[in-house]
Amino acid sequence: MTNASKRRILVVDDEPVIRLFLQELFEDEGYEVLTAQSIAEGLATLKSQAFHLVVTDKNLPDGTGFEIVHAAK
Repeated sequence: MTNASKRRILVVDDEPVIRLFLQELFEDEGYEVLTAQSIAEGLATLKSQAFHLVVTDKNLPDGTGFEIVHAAK
């Protein structure tokens, strides 16, 4: 897969170990992965770039992952 055709995934989770695990897992499969540790950071990232998939924790310190899902629509 070339860089131009890479699919971009956003991972939003407040646990650093989970973010890193998912990032490495998806990157090993050829995806471009960006991460965020909060809803605020995730929403800011969503506004600045397009993503093919958003993977989020349901419970985050500043809200629920459903907020990011609704914003991604």
